[in-house]
Amino acid sequence: MSTDQYSRSSHTHEMAEDVSSPIEDDIVEFVIEDEESPSDPMFSRKRHFSSIESQCSGAHWPEEEVPSSSSNFFEEDDDDEMGLMLDSVSESCYGLLGVTDHNYPSCGHINQFPDELLQWIFSFLPIVDLYRNISLVCHKWKSLVHDPLFIKWKKLYHRYLANEGQAVVEVDAILKQNGVTADNPLCVLNLVKYFASSGHVGDVSAILGCLKHHHLYEISENCVKRLPDLSCSNEQNVDPWAVLAVIVLLSTSLGDNQRLMRCLQHLQSPLRLAEVMEALYCLATLLFAMREQKILISNRIHYNIFYSLYLLENSGSQQKIQSHENTRHKPTFSLTNEQQQIVNHNIQDGQVVKIMAFAEGEAGFIKAKLVVKTLENFFASADETIDREHVPIWCKNNRGENEMVKPQDKQFAVREADKIWKKMQSLEETREYAYKMTHDGYLKLWQLRRPDLSIYNAIFVDEAQDCTPSIMEVVLSQKCGKIFVGDPHQQIYTFRGAVNALCEVPHTHIFYLTQSFRFGAEIAYIGATILDACKKIRRKALVGGNQEGTVRQHFQTKVAILSRTNACVFDQAVSVTDRENPSVIHIIGGPENFGLSKIHDIWVLLQPESERLRRKLDIKDRFIATWKNKGFSALKTYAVSAEDRELEAKIAVVEKYNHRIPELVKKIQMCHTAETANADYILGTVHKAKGMEFDTVEVTDDFIKVPFARHNLERLQISLASVADEWNLLYVAVTRAKKHLIMTKSVENILTLAGEYSLQAELTSQMLKDGPVLCALPHCRNSIPEQSVLTMRKLPITYSDKSEDKGGYICHACALQWVGPITQLMISHEVLTTMDVKLENIVLPRHYAALVQNI
Repeated sequence: MSTDQYSRSSHTHEMAEDVSSPIEDDIVEFVIEDEESPSDPMFSRKRHFSSIESQCSGAHWPEEEVPSSSSNFFEEDDDDEMGLMLDSVSESCYGLLGVTDHNYPSCGHINQFPDELLQWIFSFLPIVDLYRNISLVCHKWKSLVHDPLFIKWKKLYHRYLANEGQAVVEVDAILKQNGVTADNPLCVLNLVKYFASSGHVGDVSAILGCLKHHHLYEISENCVKRLPDLSCSNEQNVDPWAVLAVIVLLSTSLGDNQRLMRCLQHLQSPLRLAEVMEALYCLATLLFAMREQKILISNRIHYNIFYSLYLLENSGSQQKIQSHENTRHKPTFSLTNEQQQIVNHNIQDGQVVKIMAFAEGEAGFIKAKLVVKTLENFFASADETIDREHVPIWCKNNRGENEMVKPQDKQFAVREADKIWKKMQSLEETREYAYKMTHDGYLKLWQLRRPDLSIYNAIFVDEAQDCTPSIMEVVLSQKCGKIFVGDPHQQIYTFRGAVNALCEVPHTHIFYLTQSFRFGAEIAYIGATILDACKKIRRKALVGGNQEGTVRQHFQTKVAILSRTNACVFDQAVSVTDRENPSVIHIIGGPENFGLSKIHDIWVLLQPESERLRRKLDIKDRFIATWKNKGFSALKTYAVSAEDRELEAKIAVVEKYNHRIPELVKKIQMCHTAETANADYILGTVHKAKGMEFDTVEVTDDFIKVPFARHNLERLQISLASVADEWNLLYVAVTRAKKHLIMTKSVENILTLAGEYSLQAELTSQMLKDGPVLCALPHCRNSIPEQSVLTMRKLPITYSDKSEDKGGYICHACALQWVGPITQLMISHEVLTTMDVKLENIVLPRHYAALVQNI
């Protein structure tokens, strides 16, 4: 298989070029002999592979010998006999009706379809398939794909996402010329006007008739009717394309968008599905560009369009795979278009393929920590000897302040680390705990021996985002092909020297896996928005499947409670076991691995020596036992000075629960089950749960926090700390959920950074039929004006700490603060400007100081 030497991302840039520009002819094709595309695929001597090509039992790799079809039915010895028998049969006997003497032209080949029909078929394919496969089949197909009028908006959308210069200029000019700018309060109304006048065709009455089946039609129609510029010549006096745009803008879920597409595919609809897709691509392009231009609008609107189009284009290309052995009893599974691209790649020697599926008094402690970190950095590195490069640049002094490591301390750290490393390699028996060989140590020894893995055709590295340079050196030194797989946004081990191989290693090919079948749209949106709002990852969005999911409810049992720290895991274990009817729990990794015994040992160390002797309390952990003479306070000082976060957490647990520790540890051990199926609650840290999945996940409140919603953060001039690992931990936590996610108030605040406030539009006339209604926000209490067409309602939610936001209607002045110019759809600009704007009285808590920084 001849595979392109460009990365998939670079190819995205290629396809982002102007549609008239040439496409490289060597991209994803099977070359037999000819070097040019034939004019007709019927006579092609190239076999061009598409990721949607059938994977039935007759499908073969191009380099394999493909037996003739007759060999499936006849033995070779019978060929001559069968040939004579067939020759003796009259032509008039062939087929159902025989044949005549007339020479009819051959028919039935796809290239005999009209160009318009071929383009209609092609329009349903993912953009990558169009440019990597379809356009390379023959000159005719290439011309059809590159036709400037063919799927103009779909092409423009992907070119804009690829940040192609001409596309950016073109889209930004559309926004500017039509008043869709950040400084124009009517920008959303102008967006609707532009979309309604942008050349869409079709029987107006028939389209309206289809749209009336959508549950958001009535409120959308009311919005459009009050806009004089959107009047129409039809008897309903409303523009169907304006109504369609408003339905999209007011949709709150993927289901709303999918229902819109189904309405427009009604038998009475004059629109073809390809035309509906083009209209949605038009809106998706403009909405994405609006956020790029800093216009306040929820990312959810664009995300729902993108998600529905993604599912539509990729659903038909999924290939069913089944084992050839005992197929009657083997389950089948489907490959997505993205997965098919990877499966079809023929790895060759030398290729690197990436798959992206995101102190004076206590100087002894300080210097010991410096030596330990030096060893850790050396173990993680690709270097052969310890030198000053492995010594940390900064360390904490005995006052807990960061200071630069002095040259003499660097020299000391190198000398002591080298001495310990030599002792670790010694085969002589030792009682010194510091000289025991560690996992990282023997991995380093293996790397230094320069292993030869030439017996393998390819090396597959999973979780590549958490590779150390030591592992990378071993893999990259091999001659065979290498495949690195991982999610760069799940990199959570940089504290152990891990680097992101998905970014660091040069590659020959790159593929993306953006779809997860673990969850549906609701949970996928939360994960995608964490990447969008906190890591500025917008151009590659996470999507899930079509299954249902919830993020606003609370569940009592069969819940996986995931925490940032072990201390919080202990708190959760106490919460569900220390009650009249204790729950059955499963701690991921088991109680011993979690460190329950060590917590008990630290509590024993806290007791006076006389009490330990009287009650015969023994310390089993060797390390904790070394502090028996120095005592608990010395251990605590060591943990702080050495920056041993794990030990600090256990000490904090002991200090918090103090005399109850023995009782609580015993309860937790008694309530623990080794089988997750028998547990009411599954408890663990994100690090332990990585790679796992659970039906229901509850995220605890000890992750990095966003203290307030976007509009209040802007008032206080607070920006978020850029701590990639911490955002990755939160992302990993929420994406463990399959069906239900119970989130914190902080996660909801993250959604607001992307303009999403969980609001739902309702008709004001219906809301006010029982009398006046006040704004549900305690600091406001404005009356909802009767002149408004629609009013926003905040949806209720129960958070992981069991607190509840009951939601309610909010006034348009508050809605303007929250969601910006989309409020102009619901009320006239003149009335909106007369409403009082009430601001919340908020104070930034001191304990957030470490998590956020002033601009």
